[in-house]
Amino acid sequence: MNELKQMSPYKLRELWRRYFQNNARPQLRPLWYKIQCERTVQKIIQKHITRLKRYSTSPELCAGRMHSTKYHIKPGTQLIKKYHGQEYIIDAIANDMFRYNSATYKSLSAIAMVITGHKVSGYDFFGFYNKRNKE
Repeated sequence: MNELKQMSPYKLRELWRRYFQNNARPQLRPLWYKIQCERTVQKIIQKHITRLKRYSTSPELCAGRMHSTKYHIKPGTQLIKKYHGQEYIIDAIANDMFRYNSATYKSLSAIAMVITGHKVSGYDFFGFYNKRNKE
């Protein structure tokens, strides 16, 4: 990775075209991944090739999705969770901002960790489920 960071923009573009066959702006991580697979004589499984191609053609779109959630909780919504016989009330105050016990949190996972005392998926803890996992 350090080698890539020190390369000239011209050399990076050359490598990018070699591995991705397009003229998109070179991205270091996908390029590094491809080079490492080639060096270790490993094949990339098809789902990762598809992801890399999608990322190589529109990295800004992929990067925008990386930190977004599939659940959209409207501000003003109250989440009520019963856990070990106690009821917890969480208020959604903005996009990805929640209030619990007069403190503001950026994620439901942070609140779930405060309540349980260990790391846990906030969306799972509060009852949001991925439809694909339930089938």
